[in-house]
Amino acid sequence: GVKSTTTATVRVRGVAGDAALPGVGESALREVQHLLAAVEAHRPRLRVPAELEPLLELLAADGTGEERVARARAAHPALDLLVESLTRTVVRPTVLSVEGPQNVVPEAACLVLQCLALPGTTPEEVEAEVREALGPGEHELELEEPLGGSTSPPNTPLQGAIEAFLAAHDPES
Repeated sequence: GVKSTTTATVRVRGVAGDAALPGVGESALREVQHLLAAVEAHRPRLRVPAELEPLLELLAADGTGEERVARARAAHPALDLLVESLTRTVVRPTVLSVEGPQNVVPEAACLVLQCLALPGTTPEEVEAEVREALGPGEHELELEEPLGGSTSPPNTPLQGAIEAFLAAHDPES
């Protein structure tokens, strides 16, 4: 499958002040620092798409969803990255911008997050996940309309052809 992508823009406000004067102004970067830490610490909820079930059934048939995903990830370094990405929304900071002179405590900052959601995730669910990742605080959030997001159904002729090829050329795969 292909994840949908959404850009989230987070704006925070502070109080401008002369950077040479301690205690004057309230930097918008303090709130950004809090938001970055919250996003980094956030663990998105697990979603196991039906298309991933055959892999999990093969590598980790029993247990909770979290246990099955953990065992599948542990099976190979490449699966560690892929399975995690295929079972959770990914929210990553990509751009931070602050305008104004260098000698002024910034009164505003803009943080851009790249959000990659599993196919079938609604825009409302993406917004809820981003808000959960950011946590409480004084900020404005704007999300663009999600783009993309699709899966291919299992048990297609293409899957059968791939399985036949692998059985003939790499029987242990």
